Amino acid sequence: MHRSRRAISSQLARVSQRFETWREQIGGRGGRGRPIPEALWSAAVDVARIEGVCPTARILRLNSARLTERMRAGASGGAPETDFVAFDIGELRGSNRRHAVLRFVGCDGERLRIDLTEASAPDLVGIACAFWSRQS
Repeated sequence: MHRSRRAISSQLARVSQRFETWREQIGGRGGRGRPIPEALWSAAVDVARIEGVCPTARILRLNSARLTERMRAGASGGAPETDFVAFDIGELRGSNRRHAVLRFVGCDGERLRIDLTEASAPDLVGIACAFWSRQS
């Protein structure tokens, strides 16, 4: 299966440039052994909430576990990360909308899109578990 590289969002590109500038300013050592400024951590957390932890950590050259810890600690002051998202398919029936789209992103950047209609009721938990636990 051919995997295409996903384009970097403009927000992630801006944060990446900020990290590169900081790394250059501290002597070009890549930041190793130096604490990352809180403003950069905050920017990384903000973009990871949108782009996902794994792609953000890879592009910004951060430890994904530390980025996840920062997200859970609420380092950016945003909404806390959750491991659970509720989705009520019944809401489609009572609304003017006739479909919804769910998007899953794996740590390797692979994406899965599920189009739901008011008549569909797939096993979303099973699909999500299979997607996230697959071998890359």
